[in-house]
Amino acid sequence: MKRFLLLAALLLMGGLFCSCTVEVHFASPQQSAASETQTAAQIEPAQTSASDAAGEQNEIRAAWVSYTELNPQRLRSEADFQAHVKTLLAPLTALSVTDVFLQVRPFADAIYPSALFAPSSCVVRRRGDTLPLDFLAVFLSQAKEAHLRVHAWINPYRVSTSAGDEAAFQSDPAVGALLKKKGAPCVLPWNGGVYLDPASEDVQTLIVNGVKELLETYELSGVHLDDYFYPTADAAFDSGSFAAYQKEGGKADLLSFRRENVSRLMQRLYKAVKSFGSDKVLSVSPSADIEKNETVFGADVRRWGREAGFCDWLIPQLYFGFQHETRPFVQCAEAWKALCKNKSVRLLGGLAAYKIGKSDAFAGSGSDEWLKAKTILGDQVLALRKAGFDGFALFSASFLKFDKKLCATVLKNLKDVL
Repeated sequence: MKRFLLLAALLLMGGLFCSCTVEVHFASPQQSAASETQTAAQIEPAQTSASDAAGEQNEIRAAWVSYTELNPQRLRSEADFQAHVKTLLAPLTALSVTDVFLQVRPFADAIYPSALFAPSSCVVRRRGDTLPLDFLAVFLSQAKEAHLRVHAWINPYRVSTSAGDEAAFQSDPAVGALLKKKGAPCVLPWNGGVYLDPASEDVQTLIVNGVKELLETYELSGVHLDDYFYPTADAAFDSGSFAAYQKEGGKADLLSFRRENVSRLMQRLYKAVKSFGSDKVLSVSPSADIEKNETVFGADVRRWGREAGFCDWLIPQLYFGFQHETRPFVQCAEAWKALCKNKSVRLLGGLAAYKIGKSDAFAGSGSDEWLKAKTILGDQVLALRKAGFDGFALFSASFLKFDKKLCATVLKNLKDVL
């Protein structure tokens, strides 16, 4: 899986271009290609009853806003950014979206003034340069006018996709402090990138304190994590941490050790978020591949869906069409519904709005579905409702519009469903 897939994105109601990092895990070949598929035309939504209507009124309708969609390089003033955000959010309002996940910490950095994290190179020329404005505060003001709830989307462990010179991080308030700590390293290079070690108590404390800083400073509805946990299944990545764990008497195997590290962070984050109010939400968006979450990324999604105290919303990235050969949408959604057994955890389906008008090379014989299906997003929302989901989330706020006519048709259908 390519963890840093760059896609071109256009604003739904405008012509602004941005380069968008899409964090997607595609289907595992382990899933049988002979699995039964279901086309959009085969979906027969149940007749709407009073209880159905009430359920739809409580439906969570969310969208992700990637840091690249903030488009800071083209903005010359705070007024420019306000206008840009207003344009970005307008289509979401038209779709009756209720919640937005705004990416505020992409690489252990920040798009807002922080005492813990350096200004992000996503919004300044070089990591650590002075922020020209508080991007989060401006975004929140515009979202409030649009009656949208905002959740701060963070990538807890990722520092960089290119290792570069370690000296570049020495003055960084977060990463630099971890580099200076004695003992087992907290900052680990891997495959050309840099990551924080999930086993480190210092790393966990930094991430939790970062969440507290956000909730203390800004009027947020919650905190959101995506699928970036352990970057690899390779034992070499954290061999030092695992050896230290074994030396101290630890008996678990490597996979169990990793899952426990991530789950412990989730529990700490949940407790921190709830300390700011029971209405504050901790949400997480793992890969759609249940097994890969547990065996590669260290995300114990079965436990998070079964037990209380890990998350409020579970949002698997169901970025597949109905005709996908190895992971058809309906079958994948049903597997997640069966997994999510705790009634206190709300289950949403992540939908691949970015695939409209594109061929899906990983879908086998269903590769052209997104090119042709004019009702696919609306049909997927109906399928999620039928499966008993609590809502959906669109990736992302900027829909791809390679085929403007098709996109307009798909969006009209989605509005009709909503």
